[in-house]
Amino acid sequence: MQLLQGRMGNAISSVLRDAKGSNKSRREIEDVLNRLIVLAEVKATTHYQRVSTNPIDEDILPIDKILRRFHVAHCCVKRDAGAAREAIEQYLGRYLKPEIIEGLTAVIAETLARLMSSISTKSSSEVTSYAITIGKAGGIGRIDCYLFYYKFQSPDLSSILDNCLVTSLIVSAVSPSKLHFEHLAPLVKAPYSSPLPGESDEKADARLEKIQNMLLAEMQSSFRKRSAPL
Repeated sequence: MQLLQGRMGNAISSVLRDAKGSNKSRREIEDVLNRLIVLAEVKATTHYQRVSTNPIDEDILPIDKILRRFHVAHCCVKRDAGAAREAIEQYLGRYLKPEIIEGLTAVIAETLARLMSSISTKSSSEVTSYAITIGKAGGIGRIDCYLFYYKFQSPDLSSILDNCLVTSLIVSAVSPSKLHFEHLAPLVKAPYSSPLPGESDEKADARLEKIQNMLLAEMQSSFRKRSAPL
C-alpha cells in the first residue's frame, strides 16, 4: 500500500516520527496505525473484488479490462480541494485529460466534505462511486472509487491521527462499441456536474459540456470505424 505525504494528509511514517510521548505511547500509536494499514488493505481488496465481478451499472458502462489499481491511506485529512487535486494528479494525471482531473477533483472534494460532515453520530462513513473518463491519448475508460473515512473517538489518538481516509481507485478500459448514445448524458452529468469550491456554475457547466462533447466524439469515431467498408 502506498502512503501519500502531502497536502491531502500525512504519511503514516511521518505521523510516527512526529508523535511525542513515551515509548509506550508511541508503540500504542504504531499498533493503531498498523491496524489502519491492514484495514486499508482489506477495504481495497473488497472493493477490487466487487468491481472485477459485479461493477455498479455495468449494463450501461461495462468494463472491458481493468488496467490499474491504487489504494492509499492518509491521516489528518482536511477539506481542501487543492489537496484533492494534488492527490488525483499524482495517481491519475498521466492517464486522464485535464478536464477529467478537474471534474474528479470537484466531485471527490464534495464527497469528502459530505463524509466528514456525516461523522457526528458515528466513527466512520464510506461511499462507493464511479465515473466515465477519457484518456490523455483518447479512449473511453472508467474509474471506480471507494472512500472510507474514520475518526478516532479517543482524545489522545484524535489529537495525532485526526481524520483518517482510505481511498481505493480502480482504472478500467471501456469498449465504445458497448455504449449507447442515450446513456451518455446521464453518465457524464452524475460525476461531472459539481463545481470546484469557489467556481461559478457557468464554468462548471462549460466543463461538463466539453467532457460530454469529447466523449461523444470518441463514440462517433468508434462507430465510424465499425461502419467503414472493408
